[in-house]
Amino acid sequence: MAQEAAYKSRQEAAEAFKSSQDPAVRAGAFGWVKQQAEKITLAGMSTPDFHQAFVAFKVMAQTLGRGAEFEAVCLERIKTAAKDTRNLVAEVLSEYYVEDGKLDAGLKTLTDCLADAAESPSGQVVNLAGRGVALLCSKMSRPKDAEKLLRDVMEKMKDNADAQASLMNMLSSLLRTVLSDAAGAEAVSRQVLAQGDAVGGGTYATAIYQVALLEKEKGKLEDAVSTLTLVLKHQSFPPSGIAKRLVEYKATPVALEECVRLLRERMAVPAKDAGELNSRFERIPETVELLIALGRKEEAMCEARVLTFVTPDRNYQKVVDTVTQWLKALDGNLGRANAFLAFQQADEEKRGDRRNPLMDLPALNDPARMEALKAFGDAPPPADWNAWLTRSAHLLWLDRPAEAMDAAAKAFSVSPMSDAALQACAAATARPLLAATRDTAAAQRIVDYLLWGENGPDGKKLENPFPEARQRLAYPEPK
Repeated sequence: MAQEAAYKSRQEAAEAFKSSQDPAVRAGAFGWVKQQAEKITLAGMSTPDFHQAFVAFKVMAQTLGRGAEFEAVCLERIKTAAKDTRNLVAEVLSEYYVEDGKLDAGLKTLTDCLADAAESPSGQVVNLAGRGVALLCSKMSRPKDAEKLLRDVMEKMKDNADAQASLMNMLSSLLRTVLSDAAGAEAVSRQVLAQGDAVGGGTYATAIYQVALLEKEKGKLEDAVSTLTLVLKHQSFPPSGIAKRLVEYKATPVALEECVRLLRERMAVPAKDAGELNSRFERIPETVELLIALGRKEEAMCEARVLTFVTPDRNYQKVVDTVTQWLKALDGNLGRANAFLAFQQADEEKRGDRRNPLMDLPALNDPARMEALKAFGDAPPPADWNAWLTRSAHLLWLDRPAEAMDAAAKAFSVSPMSDAALQACAAATARPLLAATRDTAAAQRIVDYLLWGENGPDGKKLENPFPEARQRLAYPEPK
């Protein structure tokens, strides 16, 4: 027992078991992990950690030929534990039975937990049902029983719209790919679509894609495109990849234009905070891809410019690579692509006077943006510094970087005196100029001016950097 008590974590015990061939060490590690499995609950650890604890227990038991001990612990936990804990244990025990060739026992372990599905966490119910379906189809060649399992669980989950819809998506896939019942699959998926905003965005999108694929397979491409556009009307923001699907389905210019409008209108809606906006901004590439498909090259690059303004530092290099590819694809040569890459040089001496080629394009003035700008003008000023930061982030999407800089500076002026608030506001103020010019010295002058005023950090007079910054953030007039 002394060896067992020496371990401080499951990972440490598992590593000792794996790295040693000493029977005593292995037995000690197994005993420690077994003790943990007998008492751990989800109240004290995350779901992935809990699952991994039982997987480690299973692997050790199989290696040592002590599967009966693993099985006994699992059966006792399934019998006495809360349903969320029970379900996770059952998942691993089912895997153990299947790996041991006991397919019926593996299936029964899952279906026993699904008997009271309505009382279990819905995500676990969907997962257990999926495992049951996979076992019945891939290992037991019983697809009709898989269909029955899904329909039974769907009935139990009828009061949980999103869980039932996830099960319907699973059933639709089974009907189409295994049972060759395309009509039945489409009917089930359309039941999900009929629920609209009552189901989550990912679940809804899965049904959308299934119906669109079935329509495409029937040669009804126009109907398939119309179905795909529904994903842009759901209350949740659309998943990535919708633009590529629309192009793949040969959407007409009118349909693509409608999707651009829908995406922009979703972006333009007022947000509760900058975090919500940042989630939306992840879909800007969809707008760019749609504009490229429409042949509106310069407008697509204006949207790409907006993407560079709103992308956080951790993702900036990836965006630079993406924009470079877009420029090459649109121009058919490396002219602007190389100019954009040269402008991104970290070494300012090497970059010299190279200008951001995206700053040579006019401001975006599409209807969604113009309406949002008018709404900002008509609305009262933001109520606090966080609201000003949200306004600043939205102005970046509106392709008004100078105004975004000024809004962030206003956030700084009304923010609390905490370091975190001051730094967040200063960074947001400098961000537009840094994205537009990559001039770190100029961006630092903005930060210094905010933090120190005219005397500067070293006591030397510091000129107000904002007038020059506004000039550098100005766009040419449309031709």
